[in-house]
Parts: sequence; C-alpha cells; structure tokens
Amino acid sequence: MGNKGKVARAKKRKFMGNQFSEPKFRSSPNTDTSGEEPILDTDTYRTESASARKIRNNNVDLDVQESNGDISKAFILMNAEILCSFFRTTMRCYDCGELGITCELSDMKHGFYYELLLNCDKCNWCSKVQSSHQSTSNGHKEINLRMVSFVRSLGLGYSALENFSLYTNCPRPMSKKCYQSTFSKIHAASKEVAEESMVRAAEEVKTLRGKGDPNSRSSDTEFVDCNVSLDGTWQRRGHSSHHGVVTAISVETGKCLDSEIMSNICKGCQFWEKNKKVDEAGYMKWKLDHPLACKANHKGSAGAMESVGSVRIFSRSEEQRGLRYTEYLGDGDAAAFRKVSEFCPYGEDVEIKKLECVGHVQKRCGTRLRRLKNENKTRKLEDGKGLGGAGRLTDKKIDTLQNYYGFAIRHNAGNLDNMKAAVRAVLPHVASTEANKMHDLCAEGPNSWCKYKADPENYKHKNGLPLAVVGVRCEQYSQQACARKDDSRLYHAAYKTKESTKKRRKVLRAIRKGFQDKATEAEGDLYSAGGH
Repeated sequence: MGNKGKVARAKKRKFMGNQFSEPKFRSSPNTDTSGEEPILDTDTYRTESASARKIRNNNVDLDVQESNGDISKAFILMNAEILCSFFRTTMRCYDCGELGITCELSDMKHGFYYELLLNCDKCNWCSKVQSSHQSTSNGHKEINLRMVSFVRSLGLGYSALENFSLYTNCPRPMSKKCYQSTFSKIHAASKEVAEESMVRAAEEVKTLRGKGDPNSRSSDTEFVDCNVSLDGTWQRRGHSSHHGVVTAISVETGKCLDSEIMSNICKGCQFWEKNKKVDEAGYMKWKLDHPLACKANHKGSAGAMESVGSVRIFSRSEEQRGLRYTEYLGDGDAAAFRKVSEFCPYGEDVEIKKLECVGHVQKRCGTRLRRLKNENKTRKLEDGKGLGGAGRLTDKKIDTLQNYYGFAIRHNAGNLDNMKAAVRAVLPHVASTEANKMHDLCAEGPNSWCKYKADPENYKHKNGLPLAVVGVRCEQYSQQACARKDDSRLYHAAYKTKESTKKRRKVLRAIRKGFQDKATEAEGDLYSAGGH
C-alpha cells in the first residue's frame, strides 16, 4: 500500500557504444562459433580509452608508484588526545630538558588550519606549531584550499564541510564568507587552467590539420577547418534543469575545444527581487553593478540550452580558437544542428556538414525495442504468449539485435546497398533456430560475419526468437514494400542535394535571417547576461 502512489523511475542505461569510428571486425572459420556477438580484432582497432590517449599524448606517467613511507608533504588525520599524550610523556623541553610538554590550541584558527601552543610545565619555554602551510599565491591556507576543492569535486558545498567537522569531532570549519572567498579563488584558477587547456587543444588541431591536410586552410583566411562533436548536458534530468553546459570536442584528438555554461536563473536577481522594497538604496546600487556579473545568460527553456550554446560556440570559434567547425558530429538531435546551420556562423558560402554518430544510432535501436516490449507487456501474440519472457524478446536478445545493427552500419560504411542488405539480415539471423534456419539474407562466403554461412556444418544455433515475436517474415512482398520506402527516402535525399534546391534554401535562409535581424533590433538581445 505504501508504494501504490509512487511512480517507478526508469533505470538509466549505461551506453558503451563507440562514437563515429569504423572498427575492423574479424570473422573466420577458425573462430569460436558458439557465440552470437561479432568479434573485434584488437590488433587493428584502437582499444584504449580516450582519457588514456590524452594523458599519454601529454607525456604523463600513468604508472605512479604509491609511497607508503614518505609522508612529509601529506595531510593525515590524527586524534588530538594521542598527540598531546605523546608530547607530555615523550618530548623534553628545549631549555630545561625535562618531560611535561603540554599541547593546546591557540585562538589563531582559520577553518581547518590550527595553531598549536607547546608549553613547558617546569620553565617558561613555549613554542608554536602550524598545522598547514600558507599558499604563496593567494594567502589562503593550503588545507582550506584542499578541503574546499574536495567538497566541490563531489558536487557539495559548505554544509558538507560542516558534516565533516561534525562526524570527525573537529572544531567548526571556516565561516561561510571565508568559504565563498576560497571557492572564488579556486574557481578563477580552474577557469584559467581550463581556458589554457582548450587553447592548447585548438593549437594541436591546427598542427594536425596543417600537416595532414594542406587543403584544410582556407585560401583567403588563416582559419583551419575541422570537425567537432557537440553535446549538451544538464544538472538535472528531464530537461527541467536551470543549469546546463554545452561542450565541443575534437573528433581527431578527443580533447575539449570550447564549452558554454548556460543558466536561466541568477541567485542575486532572485534575492533582490524579493528584498528590493526592504532596502531600496542597496537595490539601486546592486542594479547598477550587476548586469556584467549576472549568472543568467539564457532566457528560455532548458531544452533550448543545447541549441543556443552550440550557436555561441560556433560564432566565436574563428576569433578565439582560429578554427572553423565545418563538420558537426551530433547525437542524433537535429535541433542544435538546424540552429547552427540557420545562423551561418562562417557565411553563406561555408556549408556545415552533419555527421551521424553510429553509436547513438545503434543505441536508438535498442531503446525502441525496449519501449516496444514495455508497451506490449499485456498483449498476447499469435501463439498465446507475451512478447517478453524466457525464450522471447529478453534484454539479452535486444542487446544482441542492437550490436548486430551497429555492426551492419559500421562494417558497410560507404556502401549503401551492402548496408541495407546487412541490416535486413539481422532480425532473421537472430531469430534462426536449428529447426528454422533463416540465413538467406546473410552475407555469403567463409569470411562472412554470419558464422552459419562461414561454417554451416559445425555451427550450432542458440535459442532464436519465435516467429510470433518476429512478426512478419521477410517474404517477397514485404521486401518489395521496404525497397519502395528506401527508394522514396533516396529520392528525397537526392532532391535536397541538388544545386537548385541548395540555392533555394539559401534564398529562404536569407529571408529568415532578415526577419530575425529585424526582430532582434526591435526586441533587443534576449540571450545576453542580465537581459531580463
């Protein structure tokens, strides 16, 4: 009864697909024929992660040996009672040489930085010991910088430091004002380092393009044409977040070239909207200085952040990075690409091409199959059984179909006819059993990806899909209907690529651009900082 009103939240699936690459697959009669999955040839396909490649290219040693003995520069947690007992029973006074050194905290305390007072009971000798060094660059204590960086790396804030002090029985941390000051210094330094890293990544792309492709540089400009992968993410799921970020990553190097942080709210604006009548003088002073520091740089929905951020990244790529992003690799969402194309950041003569991520196309296949299974849980098929269950459309079978679908696309890149044939062969191949072998559409020959065609005598089928789950078999008329749909799509694609159609699109784009310019002139800039 307690869970009756609760709505089950769908589990977020972890996607392990490869983005816009063409790995080489191997399949031969000598390989194991008991499995269902295509086998990757690790000799020809780059198997290391993108993070490992980037660190390796920067000459960073990944095999760091952990030192268990030298702790001279480390911070350790220690019970103060044990430390005081050690001084009292073991340490001798520097002046009189007697035991009995007392240890206590002084009034000098800044956050997690403490100053210990050492006093001798026998004489007047005293000394001070600091628990942390002071940073030479900004004046903050090193331990405080590390603790603030620690909680921020977890996505937490000041309350996390309070909880840390609570559970470790430490004195309360620095004040909230000191925490904000420390965090501002860390944020400024991190932002500067990130900008330098992105500039170096852009220079690396220029070097690679300049050496590998002499035609990549435009004849009348100093800009370099390259391809990027753009994607957006949000602080919360469901496109209801107030904060988001759009990143542009080089397809060639895998390094971030630019980013745009988006927000449609500002805490300062919210505070003064509620308290402007309480302190009118303070509100007017804040209003004069705030527009340049306002955090709200987006006016609109959370879903539109990716499109707006992509346009901003493209619009400043020439000035800040010296690059032109002429090839756009997206995750299948055409809204951002359409906005960038309509904006024409590099003029009417430079066309931005859309590259499809094979991994996301493969993922959508699995997503639709799982949706189909969930929407037909109670439906009975021709054999009187449901769509899911043992021996039916299980999650494992969906993963198998998804993997074969992606394999068919990657393995036949550049050959549309072979790609269509391979995709059509996936479903009957997976549904085949010893009693009902449906490999007519699979590729022939000993090097075929279909292990049955490679070695029909020794191949043993696993549990296939029942015909009731498969639905309509790929008979003559079904194939003809699919072929007609494919021909229609090809006709429309060819029509869109005609020169006359492109010229017409330029005319319509110019008309829309003129309308947008007039609207912007009349309404003002709706996306600038503080423009609300």
